[in-house]
Amino acid sequence: MPVAIAALLSLPRLGVRAVWLDEAYTVGATTELLDTWRETAGNQALYYLLVWPIARVSTDAAWIRLPAALLGLAAVAVVFLVGRRLGGVTRGAVAAGGLALSWGLARFSVEARSYTMALLLVATTWLALIAAVQAGDEEAGTDRAADGDDTEGDPADDAAEGESAASANGTTNGHVARPAAAAAAGTAPAARRWWRLYHVATALVPLAHGLSALNYVVQLAALGLAPAGDRRPLLRRALVIAPVLAVEFAVMFLLGAGDVGDWVAPLRPGQLLAFGHVLLGSGVTGVVLGTLTTLAIVEVVRSYWADRTRAAWLEVLPVFWALGPSVIVVTMSLIRPYAAARYVFPSIAAFHLLMAGLLVRHLRSIRHLTAVAVLVAPLLLLDQRHVTTYGAEGWPELLDCIAANAEPGDRLATDANHRSAIDYHWPDHPGLDEVEPLTPPEPLGEVRRLYENPTEDLDEFIALLREDTDGSIWYVDRTPLGRLVVLGMAFDANLARDYRLIEPWYFKGDLTLTRLDPVDSTRPRGTACDVVPTPSDMRPPSADD
Repeated sequence: MPVAIAALLSLPRLGVRAVWLDEAYTVGATTELLDTWRETAGNQALYYLLVWPIARVSTDAAWIRLPAALLGLAAVAVVFLVGRRLGGVTRGAVAAGGLALSWGLARFSVEARSYTMALLLVATTWLALIAAVQAGDEEAGTDRAADGDDTEGDPADDAAEGESAASANGTTNGHVARPAAAAAAGTAPAARRWWRLYHVATALVPLAHGLSALNYVVQLAALGLAPAGDRRPLLRRALVIAPVLAVEFAVMFLLGAGDVGDWVAPLRPGQLLAFGHVLLGSGVTGVVLGTLTTLAIVEVVRSYWADRTRAAWLEVLPVFWALGPSVIVVTMSLIRPYAAARYVFPSIAAFHLLMAGLLVRHLRSIRHLTAVAVLVAPLLLLDQRHVTTYGAEGWPELLDCIAANAEPGDRLATDANHRSAIDYHWPDHPGLDEVEPLTPPEPLGEVRRLYENPTEDLDEFIALLREDTDGSIWYVDRTPLGRLVVLGMAFDANLARDYRLIEPWYFKGDLTLTRLDPVDSTRPRGTACDVVPTPSDMRPPSADD
C-alpha cells in the first residue's frame, strides 16, 4: 500500500513541472557521459549512467524523471523492511506510509536528479547494517515472516515483539538473537549476506551523491556506541569497506570534487529552516512532525541511557541517521558552505521511522493507530502543494519572451553554467531561429553538460560584448548574484559607450533577462512577457525608505 501511495503522488506529476537547470544538466550529461564524469568529479555518476539509455529514447520531462520516481518507490519498500526489523510489520507500514505521503519524497521523485537514488542506497546500508547485527542462528533465519509469527494485529504486540521482549530476554524481532559478536564476525551465513549487501551499497553511495556518504561516518559513530561486547567486531566488519571509499574519494577529489556545490551560500538560519522543510514539512505539518520526532528521539535516547542492551541501541540508530548527516553538513559549512537542504534528503526516512516507533509503542490498538493516521495524513497531504512549485524556474516563459521580441541578427549571451536549461527548452519555442549564440559559442538547442566559457570575469565579458556592436544581445542570468551582474553592466561606463541596457524582465526561480541594444538604436523594449514582480533588491528606493 505505501508503494502504491507513493506511485500515485509521483508518477502522474512526472511531466507537470518545467525542467529546471539541474535537470537540464542531467540531460546534457547523457550526451557527454565520460567527459561529465571526469569534469564533475564523478558526482552522480551512477545516476547519469542509469538515465543514459532512457535519454537515447526520449528527453521528454516525464521520461527522464521516471528513474527517479521508480527509485523513490523502491526506497519506500526498503524503509518498510527497516521498520519491520526494528519493530514489526505495523511499524514498517507506518514508517513507509509516512514517507510515501511526504511531500519531500514526491518532490525529489519528480526531479531528474540522483536524490532518490541516494535515499535508496542509504536506506539499504542502514537496513543491511541492522539486519547484520540482528542475524541469529541459521536455523532461526533472519526474516520474521519465515517463522510465521509476523501476522497483522495489535500494534502493541508488534512493538513488544521488536522491543520489550528483546530487552527482557535477549531476543530480537521474534527470534532468538545470537551474540552480536558472532554475527559481526560473519560466522552465520545470514550475517555474511547482509554484510556483503552493506559493503556493496556503501561503496555505491558516493557515486549517487558524494555527501550522502556522510552516512557511513555516522554509522561508524553509531557502532562506536554499540554495547561493549558488540562494538569491536561490528566496527571491524564495517571498516572493511573503508579502503574502497578512501580510493573513491581520492579519485573524486583529484578530479575536482572540492569544487562541487560551490554555489551554496554561506551558512544562515534560513538554510536550517529549509532542512526542516525538506525533512519534515512546512507550517503546521513541520511543527507536528517535528514535535513527534523530538518526543521519539528523547524516548529512545533515554531508554538507551538506562538500558545499554543491543535492542535499546538498535532503536537509537534512526536518531543517528536522522540527525547525523545534517549536523556534519552544518559543521562543514562553518568552513566551506555545503548547507543545501537536498543534500541531506536521504535522512527523511529516519524521521518517519522514529515517528512510527513512537506511535506503535504508545497506541494500543489498530483502531487508535488508524485514528492518528487519519489526523496526520491530511497534514502530510497539505504539503503536497509544494511538489510542483518548490524550486520551479521559468525557463519556458523566459524563452517565450525572447521569441516574441527577437529580430534577425540578435545574439544570446549567458554564463556557461546556465546554458543547459536554455538549450533544453530552446526547440519548444518557435521564432528563436533568428537568435545566434555569442557566449557560450556552441549551437543553440543542442543540450550539453559542458560548454566553452571564453571569458574569466565580468571585465573580459564586457570586452567580448564590445567586440561587435552591430546588433542587440539578449543576456540571461540567474539568482540574486546574477541580478548584481546585470546591475554592474548598467553602471559600466565602457559598456555605456556602445550599448543601452533596457529594463530587465524577471521570471520565477530568480531568472533575469535583459537586452543590450546598440547605443543609437530606437528599438522598443518589446511586448509584455509572463514575468514575476521586480525583486526587492532591484526596486528603486521609495520615499518611505
